[in-house]
Parts: sequence; structure tokens; C-alpha cells
Amino acid sequence: MLDVETLGSSPGSFICAVGAVAFGQGKITAEFYQRVDPEDCARHGLRIEASTVLWWMRQNDEARSELCRPGLPLLTVLTEFAAWLGDGNKAEIWGNGASFDQPILDAAYRACALTTPWVYYNCRCYRTIKAIYPEIVAPKNAHNALEDARNQANHLMQLMPGL
Repeated sequence: MLDVETLGSSPGSFICAVGAVAFGQGKITAEFYQRVDPEDCARHGLRIEASTVLWWMRQNDEARSELCRPGLPLLTVLTEFAAWLGDGNKAEIWGNGASFDQPILDAAYRACALTTPWVYYNCRCYRTIKAIYPEIVAPKNAHNALEDARNQANHLMQLMPGL
């Protein structure tokens, strides 16, 4: 399960943090989390969207403060994530919406002249699955990439016990 915190909602947006968890058989088996240096995002041509910045301003102090903590260069975070992911030909990459997490991270890989470490046909949409089962309530997003990835993976395993 992948979750990114951003300063935009479209591919090519600033990435503030990348969180991901590996999961299966009802449990989380590995975690990844790194904050990204926003100035480095600018050096790679990524953009800020004003509407998303205004949205962040309405979030709680804890969520906003996470965006202000020091981060690593974008290239470093992307390289570390690819190494953590391992064999991208086998990894299923779940995100909360087919048009958000994976496409934004994919655009960042391209901005850094790196190959995206997963294959497109292994992208999965958690938002679609949770919409099928609205009676099983999803946890509230904390807007912390790792915490949200954990919550989404645990909820998905609740929705689909065979995962």
C-alpha cells in the first residue's frame, strides 16, 4: 500500500512524504517512510497547486507540522523506495485512487530520469474496493503517509480477508 503526501493533486506535484507498507495474510510485514525536501522537488520541476496548499492550511497542527520537518532529496527517496520495493515486476502497488498515489510517484520518477520501479498492470485501487463495501467503515486519514498506508492496508485486508 502506497501513500504520498503532496502539495498538489495531479502528476508532477511536489511530494512531501512517501509511505508504504507490504502486507499479506492479515498483517503488515514491512514499512517504508521518508520525507522529501520540497526545495529539491522544485529543482526537479515539480509544481505546487494553490488549492492543495489551502487544503493543508485547514488540516490539524500535527498533519501540517509533518510537512515542515526536514526531508531527503527526491532522488534519494525514490531510489530508496525502489530498493525497498524489490522486484517491481511482482509487486502489486495499491493506492487510494487510481489517479493519485501511483501516477504522482510515477511522474516524480520521470522528473528524476529514473525508471518507475513497478509495472503499470500491477497497480491496484484501494478506493474502488472500499466503495464496494461502504458498510465496513474506513479509518480516518491522518495525512501522514506511513500512518495512512498502514490504515489503508489494514482496512483492505479487512475488506478482502484473502489478501
